[in-house]
Amino acid sequence: MLTRALVRAEVPVRYSQGFNPHARISLPLPRSVGVASEVERMLVELTEFVSPDELIRRLAEQMPTGVTMRRARMLEAGELSIPRLVRYSVQTAGVDPVELGARAKQLLQFEPIHHDRFVHSSNQTRRIDLRPYLDTIEVAGDHTCFSIHVTGGGSVKPSEVCDVMGIGSEHTAHMIRRLEVTWQSRRM
Repeated sequence: MLTRALVRAEVPVRYSQGFNPHARISLPLPRSVGVASEVERMLVELTEFVSPDELIRRLAEQMPTGVTMRRARMLEAGELSIPRLVRYSVQTAGVDPVELGARAKQLLQFEPIHHDRFVHSSNQTRRIDLRPYLDTIEVAGDHTCFSIHVTGGGSVKPSEVCDVMGIGSEHTAHMIRRLEVTWQSRRM
């Protein structure tokens, strides 16, 4: 979708070299399939300067209904955009909020919170500790919000937090929405 919108908007995107060139686009925090999002960040390398306002205007005309380009800015040479904290919301209608609140409070006191992650590439299960990555859990009516740390050593999946909360099975992705990302800029 992004590549097509950039082409239709006639944005001067830099392409990789070689037999099968690709647009130099990256998503520094890709989300799991099925997880909705209010906030995404896309990094695009350009071959010539386009003002942020002009870029937003051109792309807005090419995006499908429901996708909004909010802002753009130019990164300094060597500047990295690193995610540090991600806030999610999950639908919890039908789950007792009192029990869920008690479970959240209990989990935040646990050290460690073990979870078995299935690793597709090796077809094996690996035990991980979710606690170093879990920042907050807040139960509010038919939604539960939680924040996850992203570190150089990795993070946890929002569906794994849902599993340990008892919200649902591994098929909860369609109920999860990314609400906010805290970013850190760093020089290479």
